[in-house]
Amino acid sequence: MKHLRLFFIIATVSIFFISCDTQKNITDKKKPIVEKKKPVFKFPLNTSMVINDYKKDEKNADWKYKNRVLIVKGVLTEQYKNKEGLVVIVLSSNKKSFGISCTMYTNKQITRPLKIGETVQIKGFCLGKKEHVLLGKCVFVK
Repeated sequence: MKHLRLFFIIATVSIFFISCDTQKNITDKKKPIVEKKKPVFKFPLNTSMVINDYKKDEKNADWKYKNRVLIVKGVLTEQYKNKEGLVVIVLSSNKKSFGISCTMYTNKQITRPLKIGETVQIKGFCLGKKEHVLLGKCVFVK
């Protein structure tokens, strides 16, 4: 009889602790994370807006622009060929060192000589920021 009473006491205490722990897990569940929707852009984007977003908060700017196709309009400040031989065009809102580096999809995109200071529109895939904001697989937009 003594053993039976001890068994019931242990069983009752165990059930009590299990139910407390279960209740704690139910009430401690975090609310589901609601993701913010990415903004819809009105194209073309102004080069200075994209540059300023990256200067202010690179993480938020990556969330906003990275891995998205953008159309940007800006002043051509530099032009060169990269290691792969593709033309790279740097756009800036003014002649400061930080800009948007656009690697052209193919050199056949360049159908006429480009002039430094010329305003152009380019469509490309945003890759984030290193030295400049990087756009890849770019094409000219008329």
